[in-house]
Amino acid sequence: MKWFYFIKQKFKTALALAVVFALVLCTNLLDKMHFDELHETINSVHKDRLLVENYIYNISQSLNNKRIALYEFSFRAESVDDTSFNKSNKNILSNINEFQKTVLTHEEDTILNNLAKEVIVLEIMENKFLLTENISDSVTLPIVLQQHDILNTKLSRLSEIQLEEGEKLLEESNSIISISTMSSRLEIAVLIVVGLIIQIIVISSKSPRPKFPQESNLN
Repeated sequence: MKWFYFIKQKFKTALALAVVFALVLCTNLLDKMHFDELHETINSVHKDRLLVENYIYNISQSLNNKRIALYEFSFRAESVDDTSFNKSNKNILSNINEFQKTVLTHEEDTILNNLAKEVIVLEIMENKFLLTENISDSVTLPIVLQQHDILNTKLSRLSEIQLEEGEKLLEESNSIISISTMSSRLEIAVLIVVGLIIQIIVISSKSPRPKFPQESNLN
């Protein structure tokens, strides 16, 4: 029956090794999944939050440049160049288009669509203000500036959303790292336990043999 005992111990050892292999494979797959999630989160922070904040800043700067030009026009109409307004308008539309290509929350999507519509309204108001010969008969500067304030309010809210979503992504990243760390520690602990089990199996598989041969016929 020694051969049966030997095969049984070998089977236990092979089973323990199979458990180790399965554990290592599973933890590697989990680590890869966590890494992919973390990589996606980092990309989202860069693409959908940091770059978006830059789009918001560019739009705000273009609005501010137009606001200054409107004040200058009020005092001296000949000092304002139409090309500067056109450049600012193109810059605003370009940044809005880039903004729309990113991953948006429901609130962001709503505000951004409203912002795009309000920008068109602002351009119409500014054109009427700049092209009129008699300012008193057309759109007045306070009305145009009021439209600017509406846009700036929307931009401020969009900027706040970036901070809020950025904090959520940071929390998500920390959670992924924590889970990955815990799984790694668990893997090490299980490997130690399985290693001890294998060692016990190997030791117990050695059949005891007498140190000195005994005589079979003893009186």
